Amino acid sequence: MADAVQDPQLGEHVEHVPIMDPRGPPPVPPRALLAQQAPVQFLRSPPQLRHENDLDLYLLRFQSYVNSIGARLDEIPHILVNCMSDEVLMAVGRFLVPNIAYGQLIAILRRELGETNENRESYKAKLRKTLRNRNENVRAYYVRLYNIAKKAYANNEEFRDLVLRDAFINNIQDAGIAARLREQANMNNEQLLEHAAMLVTCKNASSRQTEQINAALNSEKSGQNELEKISDQLGQLVDLMANNFLTITGTAAKNPVSDLAEIDYHRQGCQGDEYQTYQFFDFE
Repeated sequence: MADAVQDPQLGEHVEHVPIMDPRGPPPVPPRALLAQQAPVQFLRSPPQLRHENDLDLYLLRFQSYVNSIGARLDEIPHILVNCMSDEVLMAVGRFLVPNIAYGQLIAILRRELGETNENRESYKAKLRKTLRNRNENVRAYYVRLYNIAKKAYANNEEFRDLVLRDAFINNIQDAGIAARLREQANMNNEQLLEHAAMLVTCKNASSRQTEQINAALNSEKSGQNELEKISDQLGQLVDLMANNFLTITGTAAKNPVSDLAEIDYHRQGCQGDEYQTYQFFDFE
């Protein structure tokens, strides 16, 4: 049979609807109404789903994609199967049945990709041991904890938030900020994150100001030390010159004749033969 579709822009045309095969997957339904959706948008399909991908993150992107293209509920499981890599498709292929529900397919993916109870225990231990790195952004640390907690407590959101809160406060690696956060019992996790970010920002700003003041004081102190060092060196030089002067003066006081003779000898040496000739004629 052929169904006639009335379109205000394209006029009346005939579209053939395929017959569904009960033994295989349901075919893609006709796009009779897409002609009325103008303009048509071409969206990039999600990347392939692989074992190493974060399933929740991938499903968030996938759900946005199927909503954007206007996929129907019975089409979504087939689109998701088409986005699987070979290794993931081999893992879930034996469980695929015609007309499988989207929720059932997601449960199979979670089980086959390793999100079992055994792995959840390892995620719980990892959540308790994950510490904030040195100079790590508070929001980045919270997101890292949140992704671990989401896998550790997938079916208990309320308890997950409590455990996440305790892990965030205990492992933030700052005793002062942790004490301030424990005082805010009425805040939810998002409010607590904003408060922690504000406290860290204020502490960093105060630390930078303190470092600048210390640097200025150290620079001034260093300048003073240089001046004191130069002053000490000048004092030593003055003392040395004074000691030499006193030594020369004391020697002259003890031997005045020899000093005068030496002075006269130098005078004669400076005047030369003329002085000696003058002394000779004067003697005559």
